[in-house]
Amino acid sequence: MDNTAKNLPMSVKWLFASGDFAKTLLVVMTAAFSLFFYTDVLGMDSKIVATIILIAKIWDFINDPMMGALVDRTRSKEGKCRMWLKYMSVPGGVVLALNFIMPELAATGKIIWVAVTYTLQGMASTALMIPQNTLMSRLTADPVERAAINSYRGYFGTAANLIIGSFAIPFVMMAGNGDMRKGFAVLGIVCGVLYAVNYLVVYWCTKGYEPAESPEVAAVSAAPEAKEKVKFAEVLSNWPWLIVLLAYFCTMIAASVAGSTGLYYSQYNLGDINTYSIMSFVNIAGSLAGISRPQ
Repeated sequence: MDNTAKNLPMSVKWLFASGDFAKTLLVVMTAAFSLFFYTDVLGMDSKIVATIILIAKIWDFINDPMMGALVDRTRSKEGKCRMWLKYMSVPGGVVLALNFIMPELAATGKIIWVAVTYTLQGMASTALMIPQNTLMSRLTADPVERAAINSYRGYFGTAANLIIGSFAIPFVMMAGNGDMRKGFAVLGIVCGVLYAVNYLVVYWCTKGYEPAESPEVAAVSAAPEAKEKVKFAEVLSNWPWLIVLLAYFCTMIAASVAGSTGLYYSQYNLGDINTYSIMSFVNIAGSLAGISRPQ
């Protein structure tokens, strides 16, 4: 199908946008709950955990453009974007769940487990988010259609933020019957399943809508002479690009720090971790009014 088509079916736009529920679910789970789970529930040293998270974020910062290059070079009958959604959705859900499941391990084993699962989770999310974002531009070239899809994505993202932020802690308490370690394990499994299913829905609903590249185009783009060689020195001399890259990195770190402090504030300043759910609901509910109405 030619992506210059003016209109996509409403079902495709809605189901495609549902992928942002999965994306935001992951962001909230890792940003708001990971650090608290590792330190206060598992009893790990906060300095070690913070170091692991920082290194993982730096690696995310590096592998994002690498993933973009992989998507660009992908040649598959499933589509260069949909192929990644098909094969990475389930692994992504599994590693998300494993982030909140801790086997009986010694202190060193816990550190290794957290370092491996947290890093893999970041890599799996990159392997899904970048293809999904790229896929939207391949579904339609019409700016009005893209704007409508982005509006739907905003609703799904806000819904995930509202649901996970408001109900995660009560769910943990209920599922674990007071045992937060068990409760977080159940929450991780539930969120892992939702995460995988959402991205598989995106894969399924876009069948036939990602345009296939002709053999001629694929051959040209894959030819050695078509690939531009970028020297490292040239990249370092691109100051506007470096400033944007630095700003993005600082934003990522700031968002991670801001997101992870809410549970600690509720637990130690307000004296009741359940107040986090109330604060999250109040903060997020109002943002629904700021999302533009889909056309």
